[in-house]
Amino acid sequence: MYHIKGQLINVFHQEERVNQRTGEMMPAADYIQVLGKVPRRDGGFEYQTVRLKVEDLTPYKALLGKEISLPVQFMARENRAFPFVPKGSRPELAQSVKAAA
Repeated sequence: MYHIKGQLINVFHQEERVNQRTGEMMPAADYIQVLGKVPRRDGGFEYQTVRLKVEDLTPYKALLGKEISLPVQFMARENRAFPFVPKGSRPELAQSVKAAA
């Protein structure tokens, strides 16, 4: 299992809607957005935002603005990989990693 770590920057509920491409009804869902620091090949880094569907916003609301860690899995569809939070998973405050002396 993979883990994602970053700053929880948004929590929101999206109402039921029509998929513009397929015309099918998409059910209402809860989402979070996590801002993470991603390493680059040249040794630098860039920030990327990941949007993840979650079962319940309640445990995330208290962590808004904080550095969190949570498990993610991936689902492949239409030649793309989509991350998602496995059911029953809970966010945790991210642990700081200290360099060895």
